[in-house]
Amino acid sequence: MGDLHPLTPQVRHPSPERGKVPIPLMLAALFLAPAVWTLQILSAYVLAARSCFPAYSPLAGPRVPGMSGWTVVGCLLALALAGISLWASTLAWRRTRREKKGGAHEALDVGEGRTRFLALCGVIVTAIFAAAIIFDALAALLLRQCFNAAA
Repeated sequence: MGDLHPLTPQVRHPSPERGKVPIPLMLAALFLAPAVWTLQILSAYVLAARSCFPAYSPLAGPRVPGMSGWTVVGCLLALALAGISLWASTLAWRRTRREKKGGAHEALDVGEGRTRFLALCGVIVTAIFAAAIIFDALAALLLRQCFNAAA
């Protein structure tokens, strides 16, 4: 019954369905959305900083035409990749749904079934970073691109 050691046949592995989720899928579920958001926010910052503040004084308007459009395109691409992360974490959750008894509440409360717990963490993390990407897109659409106190 147990696959840990021959002397412990009554002990089960804490994550018996770990083989159902490949490691690259679990890594995508956990780390793709945060990595994409980090790249998106850094590239938007560099684009805005170079476009609005090229030298020692800020400009009244962006040097790059359509800067907000490029920022929104980057946000949409990041949101699509976060969707892939959500798909990966949901797939991992469904594959390991029966790893231990109980639903999502028990997975978070008790923490049994490591693969199932990590998949649920992937769903939560991806949802948080997808919301951050959406807020970044709203900021790019609604806020003024450059700020110049003299303008």
